[in-house]
Amino acid sequence: MSNYPWTTRINTIQHVFIFLLGALAVGIAATYQPVVSIAAVCLLLLLAVSIHHPERISYAVLLSTAVSVDSLYQGGVFGIEILSLYKLGILALLVPCMLVYGIRLKFSYPVWALVIMLGITFGFSAWLPLLTTSIAVKAFVGLSLPFFFLLIQWKKDVAEKHIRLISLLPIISVVIGLGLQVLGLHSFTDVEFTGAVRVQGANIPPHLAMLSFLGIAVSLIEVKRRPKQAAFYYTVLALNFLILIATGTRGPILALLLMFAVYLFDIARQYLKGKVNYLLPLAGSFLVALGAVALQWNNLKNAPSNGRPIQALTCRDARRHGNIF
Repeated sequence: MSNYPWTTRINTIQHVFIFLLGALAVGIAATYQPVVSIAAVCLLLLLAVSIHHPERISYAVLLSTAVSVDSLYQGGVFGIEILSLYKLGILALLVPCMLVYGIRLKFSYPVWALVIMLGITFGFSAWLPLLTTSIAVKAFVGLSLPFFFLLIQWKKDVAEKHIRLISLLPIISVVIGLGLQVLGLHSFTDVEFTGAVRVQGANIPPHLAMLSFLGIAVSLIEVKRRPKQAAFYYTVLALNFLILIATGTRGPILALLLMFAVYLFDIARQYLKGKVNYLLPLAGSFLVALGAVALQWNNLKNAPSNGRPIQALTCRDARRHGNIF
């Protein structure tokens, strides 16, 4: 409580006055632009929540990466592409979190590197006809958002929940994707012109693969950091690995090979030292690897041979028959 009651009364009057002005503005806007007024009210409510409970907004931000909004809605809002609006909304919600918790400048180097790259793009690059200013800025915002998230000095318990949530994002995307498939809103799988079937969940295959790669990396680290939660992270690790293989995205799979080799070497070394409890993770790793091969067996049979896919149309053939583009 305040030692000066009159200051409390003034603060109360200010809050009431601001509330009345906001209600008046929304009422006037609703008369002429009802959609804009509803969006403004929702944005104000989200900003208020982000100031009073920034950790809740952080969870929502992470969860939103498990669903590709542009795959659900292709249009625009207020003349802005839905994906651009989503990125700007995430950035706007992170600003109050920065004000509440503060930022760590030592983690700002990736953001500055992206700023320099953006400057090079505008100042020295030869622009292709399809490349526009909005595309460059949208790419910059999208690439820098994860680093803005890392800049914030989250509380320790909030950061621990972030870590657990990141490891679960691929599984959440798959579950939501199955629900969207049932509702007929989004396809759970993507079939390429080669006939390869790729799991995409509520995203597209490359995005889901990126989430799976991050989930695997986080799980491997947390297994060593938190031996008491090893069972949980081993389970999440296995599921994320299977999801990554099911996406059929070669980049993250190749990037994972070295990490997976180090992991197998470590648990094999621990087992040879006499730690019998590492036998289950070691055997489980080989079973998961066999399951991954089984998941991709049909795609492996349709793999390219001598430059042309077997049992599938080439891109040129597909275009000629009008199956794509």
